[in-house]
Order: sequence, then C-alpha cells, then structure tokens
Amino acid sequence: MVANLRHCEELRTIPASKITSYKQDIISKCQVCSKVHNIVESQLCNNCVRNNKIFDRYTMANIPMDFIDRGMNTWVGDSAIKVLYDNIVNNIVNEFTNGKSYKVLGLHGVGKTYFACNVIKYAALKGYGSLYCTFNDILSVTLYAPGKSKHECRKELLLTDFLCIDEFDQRFMSSDSSGEMFGRILEGILRIRFHNKLPTIITSNDVDPAIALGDKLRASISSLLDGYTQTVYVFGSDKRKEGLCSSK
Repeated sequence: MVANLRHCEELRTIPASKITSYKQDIISKCQVCSKVHNIVESQLCNNCVRNNKIFDRYTMANIPMDFIDRGMNTWVGDSAIKVLYDNIVNNIVNEFTNGKSYKVLGLHGVGKTYFACNVIKYAALKGYGSLYCTFNDILSVTLYAPGKSKHECRKELLLTDFLCIDEFDQRFMSSDSSGEMFGRILEGILRIRFHNKLPTIITSNDVDPAIALGDKLRASISSLLDGYTQTVYVFGSDKRKEGLCSSK
C-alpha cells in the first residue's frame, strides 16, 4: 500500500470550505461534542474522531462531496452493478493483489461515477492509497500545470493503489494535437499500472474511450484497456433527470 505517497494538490478538487463545513456538521450532530463550547480536536469524542478520520481518508482520495454520504445501500440503478460492487469489496485484498481493473461504460446518469466513487471510498477506508479524478483533471494538470505539479501528478497516478479515471470521454479533447500529446502521457501511466497489477477503474460514455486520443494512439491504448480491464456495461435510464441523484 502507498497510503503515505505524496499527493498532488493540483488533482484535488474539493473546496476547503466544504471540508470545514462537513467537519463542523459532524460535531453539531454529536450529542456529546455539540454541547462543548469552542471544542478543539483533542477534546472530540471517540465517535467524532472516527468519523473525522473516515472523512479525511475520503477527501484525501478526492471523493466528490456529493458521494461522501451516498453508499451502495441506496443504489437504484442496474442490479448487476450492485452485485459487482459487492464482489469487489468482499474480495478487496484479492482485487489489489491481482490488479483487477475495470472499464465501465454507459450513458449519462446511469451510475458509473456513483459505482466508481464507492469502490474508491471502500479502498480508502481499508487503508489503500486511493484516488478519484476525472479525465479532464489529469488533462489539465499534465498539460498546463507547473513542472513540479506535473511530476507529482504522474507519480501519484502511477503508484496509488486504487485509481479511478472518470469521464474518459472524447468531448474533453480540444484538438488532435492535445489529444496525441496527452495520449502519450496517459499510455505510459496505464501501461505501468497494468504491468504492476494496480487496480484501475476507467469510466466513459464512449464505447471506445481511446477514441478521444487520436488515431495514432487509439489502437495502442484500446489494446491496453481490452487486455487488462474487464469491460462492464451499465444499463438504465438517466437518474439525474429522474431526480434520483440528490444526496438529501
């Protein structure tokens, strides 16, 4: 496990104000700690300490706030995905040891991100180095961030135990040249991860996610994905349009 791996802050997208607010909510909902005026961290009860540590692991893994409190117990989508999730978390050690990786494909709003975030949350909870990020996040950092951030980004993407690359879609590519440049970077990262048996989840709205990277790299990356990932299709309707994605 690489839980102590240096994190790339440029890949973190959770506002600090949201983190502070959530931790304040933990205290305000506690029957013990909420009664202590101006309580400090050293005074928190065991339950609040535990909840804070869990939340810290989730935010370190960059889990979006919308998915922090939404577990698979509230899943309303494709039942086969719930079965897959249960199989992964019940065999998390084997998933890591064998480097099981998944390419999760489906239309908008069917629960791809929901599923991936919950797998990453569980891995983080079990002490594995874990990271959720989007295709666009990686694109922005690897192409436009300062050199130090690029190095930290590449290293974390290479070495973190469980990685999710969400929204691996063609719509984020602004030109063929940027697609080819980014594709070369991403190909190296994926190749090393797969060869080192590090679990990787890639979600996409495209049947062939590698189409986003231009003709020259499409064949190579498609071959990697086909050879090292299990393709998972998520069926169903757009839950966002049905109002089923609210965290309330």
